[in-house]
Amino acid sequence: MACLIRLACAVRSSAKPLAVVLVLGMLLVMICPGIAYGANIWKDISDAQWQDTYRVSAQDAHRVAQGYADGTFRPNQPVTRGQFAKMAVDGLGVQTVDPAKPTFPDVPRGSTFYSFVEGAHKAGIISGFTDGYFRPDTNLTRQQGYSILGKYLSGVELQATGVIKDGANTYSSLQAWYNGVGSANLNGYADANQIDTVHKPATAYLIHMGVVLGSPSGGLWYLSPQAQLNRAPAVAMILRTEAKVLELAKPSITALAPTGGPLAGGNTVGITGKGFVGVTAVKFGTVAATYTVDNGTHITAVAPPSTVAGTVTVSVTTQGGTSADTEADNYTYFVGPTITSVSPAIGSVNGGTMVLITGTNLANIATVTFGGVPATYMVSGPNQITAQSPPHPAGVVDIRVTTPGGANPNTEADDFTYVDAPTLLSVDPSTGLTSGGNNVVIRGTNFVGVSGVSFGGTAATFTVDSSTQITATAPAHAAGEAIVRVAAGGGTTGLSDPGAAYTYVAAPTITKIVLPAGPIDGGNVVNIVGNNLAAVNMVAFGDRTVAPTTATDTTVTVTVPALLGLPQDQSVSVTLYVPLGSVAFADAYQYLLPPVFRAVDPVVPVVGRPAGDEQVVLHGFHFFHASEVIFGATSVTDLLVSADGRTITLRTPAHGEGRVNLTVKTPGGEITLPDGFEYVPPSI
Repeated sequence: MACLIRLACAVRSSAKPLAVVLVLGMLLVMICPGIAYGANIWKDISDAQWQDTYRVSAQDAHRVAQGYADGTFRPNQPVTRGQFAKMAVDGLGVQTVDPAKPTFPDVPRGSTFYSFVEGAHKAGIISGFTDGYFRPDTNLTRQQGYSILGKYLSGVELQATGVIKDGANTYSSLQAWYNGVGSANLNGYADANQIDTVHKPATAYLIHMGVVLGSPSGGLWYLSPQAQLNRAPAVAMILRTEAKVLELAKPSITALAPTGGPLAGGNTVGITGKGFVGVTAVKFGTVAATYTVDNGTHITAVAPPSTVAGTVTVSVTTQGGTSADTEADNYTYFVGPTITSVSPAIGSVNGGTMVLITGTNLANIATVTFGGVPATYMVSGPNQITAQSPPHPAGVVDIRVTTPGGANPNTEADDFTYVDAPTLLSVDPSTGLTSGGNNVVIRGTNFVGVSGVSFGGTAATFTVDSSTQITATAPAHAAGEAIVRVAAGGGTTGLSDPGAAYTYVAAPTITKIVLPAGPIDGGNVVNIVGNNLAAVNMVAFGDRTVAPTTATDTTVTVTVPALLGLPQDQSVSVTLYVPLGSVAFADAYQYLLPPVFRAVDPVVPVVGRPAGDEQVVLHGFHFFHASEVIFGATSVTDLLVSADGRTITLRTPAHGEGRVNLTVKTPGGEITLPDGFEYVPPSI
């Protein structure tokens, strides 16, 4: 006789009998080592037949039904309800019950099947009839056996997992499963229509779970639901059901939430899986954790502390065993984050500031907060986060980064200052040239953490004098109104702030200077032609400044001042002054020394015919820009002046006989050579 050791849970709950069934189903059955059987355990059925026909081992069959004293098993003998109750209790590990008062009058205390029927009934495996009787000697049909085991096994799955699973679908009850997809399991059987309606869901479920296989005949498969249930098939179904019970009862972990935490532990971890009934231990690595079993599919545990960072395996142990190690049960202990700097450290009370947070262990970020207010963020690098500050009242707050390793400790490095938005009250001056370059004093409020000053969108250089004043250099800009804006830690000044408007006016330009040269003693009147000249109030020739006679938008008339004492001709700049500044034009005007005739041979030749058209060369100095040579009263303007200004080559005009004066006119003045040329008649 085999030595059988059966471990069963003795804890029961009258309120939740199904839970008890599950607990009792999670048993360990061991065949004592050293037990030897003969060629076959029973005379009328071979061990091979158990394996080949019923797909169970003879040894397991012997656990469920020991057979008869004559050494037979009688596999084809019908099984009664009392026998089936005993087989189910023995095979499924259900505890027998011996109450003082029998549940069923036809199964009295002390009868053969009393404790087994009571145990099976209490476990929810088999019940009596509506009249209160059990009828232990009544034979079972195959569909009745299907129904008993199918309801039991589906209850185990519901208790262990919370649902009945079928592929991607889940159902809250056996009937819901059958109505959804379960009925399809009967389609392959030729006699499925013979199954009573009440037995169809459980039968289909046993087929789904591989407990019921059916029998082939003539190329078709049959369930024979109305046929009697014989002993051997009954044992086989019970054993297959037991295997599924143990499979469902063994705990497994499908997910952890969260999957990591700080070295100090103490955080709550949700463990999702199945088979969480009768839990005896939950461990993180080798360290036991405190826990609460919420239901058959969920445990709430408190992570214990760890001395080292890294990944450990979370395990759940029940009477059905310990959960297998998979990636789903990996839990990682993390070192907590630190913050070494934030940039910028100032932002608007309205939020929206992009802040670069630098530190260590900034991985797997859960939250970033500013003074307790959550912020949006993105990971910028291995140890950097870019976060957008949320709105917050003015003042200094702490930035907190939370990871599975916890939150960063509070240091000055994580301080962030919220400030009110800046306002702009005035700009002085409020007008300037398009060329820019002039200093502008900007007054306002909250000039803290100033990052930029702009004029009409063009950046300006600036110095922050105080929280209420900035000195900026106006940049070049097109003519017209430009809005001055100050970008500070609290934001940017508004477009409608008082004094924000700055007006650019076009600088004067010179198209030409009429008579751009003159004598060193000045006195000549010139017209300066250009644009934007109406505001010109002074004109400088070099370092000599005079007021214009008239000034219009296109023309300035001015008398040139003297520039005496020059050793030679000199070009000077012309500067136009307007109330907003000045514009200089280099080498725009030339002061010229007066012309001088050479002392020796100033004119070559000195005589010519009255008909004229003879070449004459005048010699002297400062003949630059000579515009006219007068012979007596006759003017010659077709002149060729040498590059050094020392000669003028021309052709004589017609003139009467006699000596005439020669006059040379230049912008620098004029000179006359008395009797400088003589007209003589031609020789006969």
